[in-house]
Amino acid sequence: MQNYIHYLNDEWVKTKDLKISVFDISVLRGYGVFDFLRTYNKKPFELEKHLDRFFNSVSGLDLSIKKTRDEVRRLIMEGIRRNKGELNIRIVLTGGVSADNFLPSDNNNFIIMFTHPHTYPNKFYSQGIAIKTVQYARLFPQIKSLDYVFGVYVLKNAKKQGYVEVLYLDNDRVLEPTTSNIFFVKDNELFTPATDILPGVTKYVVINIARQLGIKVNKVEVKASEMGQYDEIFLTATNKEIMPVIKINKTIVGNGEVGPVTRKLTTRFREITHGL
Repeated sequence: MQNYIHYLNDEWVKTKDLKISVFDISVLRGYGVFDFLRTYNKKPFELEKHLDRFFNSVSGLDLSIKKTRDEVRRLIMEGIRRNKGELNIRIVLTGGVSADNFLPSDNNNFIIMFTHPHTYPNKFYSQGIAIKTVQYARLFPQIKSLDYVFGVYVLKNAKKQGYVEVLYLDNDRVLEPTTSNIFFVKDNELFTPATDILPGVTKYVVINIARQLGIKVNKVEVKASEMGQYDEIFLTATNKEIMPVIKINKTIVGNGEVGPVTRKLTTRFREITHGL
């Protein structure tokens, strides 16, 4: 593992020293929150939006944090300077070491992790990916918590079947994939779920790009039973950027190729990110 410099509870530490207690309820109960962003040209992309979401998650799980927003921002910028190359950045606040091993405490851990960005195969973008659906609605969809038990379980099994992502459904209602947001394209318009999902930062960027390009964006309830009628489908996420979907379960999307709207949005997204 490449050695990076991380922030842990008022100290800068190397990867080998990035350790917390096993008695922390983030370990015992999966209780805590995080946010995840990356750099382009050594600049944190949409940092303020990620800070908005992180502090919303902290409040949503009623956790205490000793750092202010300005301090977190400053630490992220310092961590970027301390580490080489482009970076993934994960901001974590744990539930802390608990007196009863159950309820959160003020004795929590604040961590900022810096790692090399994960990249996907080029064919995922040029040829598209396959995803599968499962019935599941996250308990606190607008909170980015550390609890990914169900997501890890279903994605692990889906990948054995050749799928790259898993899309959550609530009966006939489309929600979100395990670590992404989803868009549908019909007649050059975008359709995307609006409620009971995590507010994706890349999703926000893509919506703005679409509107700048004159593409209408519809934030609506999307029905799973109608997914076959769409011309194109794509995912958005910090690590995936804009990733085209050409198959859901056994159903081919559109003509089975990456569509023109997806390509247009991807081109503009990359112009913006690489032009930072």
